[in-house]
Amino acid sequence: LRIDCPVSERIANGLDFYRLLAEATGNQVLQVIIVALSTIVLQLTERHNARPLPGLVATRRRLVAHVASGDGVAAAREITEHLRRLHTHLEREIRRHNAERGGVDLVFPAVAD
Repeated sequence: LRIDCPVSERIANGLDFYRLLAEATGNQVLQVIIVALSTIVLQLTERHNARPLPGLVATRRRLVAHVASGDGVAAAREITEHLRRLHTHLEREIRRHNAERGGVDLVFPAVAD
């Protein structure tokens, strides 16, 4: 994953990664939840032209390694920390984008300084 690739390419790659991760669980309910949440996050990424989350590739590699080794505890810890970092990152990116546009985002109004 290149940092300088178009947002649309990053989104397509992200959807593919999380879709495959969801399929690996074998849990259809979890698959629906992961795909739905991934779609929302990636739509926010596109809408706000969010920059890539630092360390994303390394995080995904660690997550895949934990899943492949059958270490569910480590995988859960990795994804939990990833989601925390992602939330903070998206809040910052949305604030940045809104400031650049000089307006307030009605889709994500809870994000405020």
